[in-house]
Amino acid sequence: MKKYIPYTDEQITRANNTDIPAMLQSIGHTVKREGANWRWVSGHDSLMIKGNTWYRNSVQIGGGGTVNFCKQYLNMNFKEAMAFLLNGEQGRGFPQAVVEQKPERRFELPAANKNMRRVFAYLTKERCIDPEIVSHFVHAKAIYEDAKYHNVIFVGHDENGVARFACKRGTASYAASGFKRDVAGSDKRYGFSHAGKSGKLYVFEAPIDLLAYISLHKQNWQQESYLALGGVSDRTLLHFLEQHSNVSSVCLCLDNDRAGLEAIQRIGQALRENGYIVTAHVSHYKDWNQQLQETCRMRDQHIQKPEQTLRL
Repeated sequence: MKKYIPYTDEQITRANNTDIPAMLQSIGHTVKREGANWRWVSGHDSLMIKGNTWYRNSVQIGGGGTVNFCKQYLNMNFKEAMAFLLNGEQGRGFPQAVVEQKPERRFELPAANKNMRRVFAYLTKERCIDPEIVSHFVHAKAIYEDAKYHNVIFVGHDENGVARFACKRGTASYAASGFKRDVAGSDKRYGFSHAGKSGKLYVFEAPIDLLAYISLHKQNWQQESYLALGGVSDRTLLHFLEQHSNVSSVCLCLDNDRAGLEAIQRIGQALRENGYIVTAHVSHYKDWNQQLQETCRMRDQHIQKPEQTLRL
C-alpha cells in the first residue's frame, strides 16, 4: 500500500483558493457570468459561484473553499480533491526527526585489577558472602575486580566458556544504593551462573543474591545449577534451559517484593506449562542477601529467623 504523505497547510490553502468557475471550465463544465457571480449551468443551475465561495438558492445553503466544493459536488474525497486542484502535486509531509544511529558497541570486559582485595572485602565483609564461595567463582573467572573503578564484575559465559555478558557493581561504601550497570555490548541471553550436574536449577534476580543463597545452603551446592536473571525477565532463564536439557526442576528464588512475587507467578506458570517442576523459595526479608546479612547478625546474637518455602 502506498504511504499517504499529508499535505502542508500552505498546500491546503492554495487548493482552497482555486477559482471555482475556472476549475469547472477546465474540466468541460459550462458556467455563465451573471454580474459579479457565475451560474453553474451544466451542473446545479441554482448554484451561484464567486471565486472560491458558492450559494445554492434552491436549498439556501452556501459554502466556501474549493476543496469542500470538490468533495460536495464532484464526488471527490480529500486526497483526490487536493491532487486534482494542485495538478498532481504530492504532499510534502512533515519534517522527520533525525535519529542518530549509534553503532553497536563490541562487548569487551573491563580491564582487571592486579588483585582482588577491595572486591573480596566488599563481598565477604559488607555482603557476608562465604569466602569459599567467592573464591570458587573467582577461579571460574566469573568474578573479578576492575582496574579503573574497583567495581566487582560478574561475568556470564556461553556454552563454550566464552564471556558474553558482564555487569558491574560498585564497592564504595558511600554509595548507599550501590552502582549497578551492565557492560556495554552484553548479550542478555547469558547471565552470571553455575551449571551443576543435577536436574535442579535455582533462579535469582541478582548475582549477589545467588551468592548469598549458596552461602546459606552450602551442602553439595556445586551439584545444583544457579542463575541470576539481572531482573525479572525470563529471557536469560529460557536460554539457559535451552542449553541445559538436564534441568527438570526450577526453584524461583526472586525478591520478596511486588515485582519479584509477580514474576514468580508469571514465570512459574510458563514453566509448568512446559513440563517443569516449579517451586519457589522466598526470603523472609526483601532479598537473599539481606537474609544472609541478618542471619549473620542474628547468629552472633543466637537468634534465628525462618525462611519461607512456597509450592506453586
